[in-house]
Amino acid sequence: MFLCGCTSKEVSVSHPNGKSLTYNFFKTCKYDENKYTLKLKNGDRDITVIHSDNKTYYEVVDNNVKIITIEKDNFKYKLNTIDKSYTKESIDDYTDYALGYIPSDLKKLK
Repeated sequence: MFLCGCTSKEVSVSHPNGKSLTYNFFKTCKYDENKYTLKLKNGDRDITVIHSDNKTYYEVVDNNVKIITIEKDNFKYKLNTIDKSYTKESIDDYTDYALGYIPSDLKKLK
């Protein structure tokens, strides 16, 4: 879902009490920015992001090649699904790659 709106003119909302589908979706949405699952599709590429507190699982499937990265407790684990191996590296800052896709404040957006 992508929401966008730009105008320099003042407009009146015809149904400010929440009769739009977008408003009703966010009204009933149980989004928690500390725990969420995000699934995106771009052509042949499927992207999954699962975030829970300080752990994040990233999976990208592109033309049957699967890339998996897990970030947990200031470490990044890159899994090699072909060799069944992984590498571990320290990370200083946690980077949430879902930012920009998921609104940070749904109450304000409503």
